[in-house]
Amino acid sequence: MVNSSLVFLSPKAIELNQRYSYSLGWMEHIDQIAELLGFKNQSPDFQRFVYAIAEWQQAHCLNVDGILDKKTWIIMKPLLPPKKIMKGCPSNRGLKYGMDGPIPNKYRPKIEKAILLAYDLGNLPKFVADFRQVVSILTWGPKTKVTQNIYWDTLNKAEINFAETSKTPPVIKEIKRADLYDKGNRAGAFAIINGKKIWIREFFLERADSKAIAGILMHEAAHLAGANWDQLAESALEKLSQVSGYPRMGEWNLPKSNHR
Repeated sequence: MVNSSLVFLSPKAIELNQRYSYSLGWMEHIDQIAELLGFKNQSPDFQRFVYAIAEWQQAHCLNVDGILDKKTWIIMKPLLPPKKIMKGCPSNRGLKYGMDGPIPNKYRPKIEKAILLAYDLGNLPKFVADFRQVVSILTWGPKTKVTQNIYWDTLNKAEINFAETSKTPPVIKEIKRADLYDKGNRAGAFAIINGKKIWIREFFLERADSKAIAGILMHEAAHLAGANWDQLAESALEKLSQVSGYPRMGEWNLPKSNHR
C-alpha cells in the first residue's frame, strides 16, 4: 500500500506529471498507460493518476513519488499493452440522421464532411492529449460513465436533426424563444444532456462551413455524453474547439455570405 505521506506530494506530482507528459512524450500513450495502471475503459483524473503511478513504482521497486519521470517511463514503456488504433469514421458509419426534423439533402454533404473532420482529430496525438486534459476538468452529469472513448462513442450514437422541422416541444419552444429574444446571438445547435439527438439550426447550416459544423457537433456531443452546462464545462469545451481549430460558432460570428 502506498504511504499516506504522498498526499502532501500530490500537488507537486500533478504539476510535474503535466510537464513530463509533453517533454517525455508519454501523453501520446495515455490510454495504454491507463490500461496498464488498471483503469479499464476509464480516464483517471490527475489525483488518481498520481496514486496509481506511485503504486506501480512501489510494485517495481522504484522511487515512490507518483511522478512519471524519465526513469519510471524508461521502465514502463516496454511493458505497455498494444496501442489501440482509433479508426476514422467512414461516410456510411458513425453518422445518423434523426427523424425529428430530417436534414434536407442539400445540407448533407457539408455535414458528412464535418463528421469526418471531427473523427480525424482522433488520429492527432496533440489533440488527443489536450482532449484528455479537457475531459479531466469537465463536470459530468450523475448518470455519466466517463470512458476513454466517450467523445467518439457519443459521435457514433448521435442523431443529427433539423431544428426547424422538429416536433419535440422543448425544441420548438427554444427556437421561438431564441428567434424572439436572441436575434443575432442565436446558438447554431443544441442538445439535451445524456440524450442522443443534436438539433442544428437552418441559419447555421446555410452560413457555416464544414469546420464550423464539426466544431459545433463536437461541442454538443460532449453534452450528449453528459457534460453539464455550467461555466467550467463551457470553458473547457471552448478550449477543445480552440485546440481542434474547429470553432464552435453561433450567429454572432458567422460570415454573412453562404460558403461551404
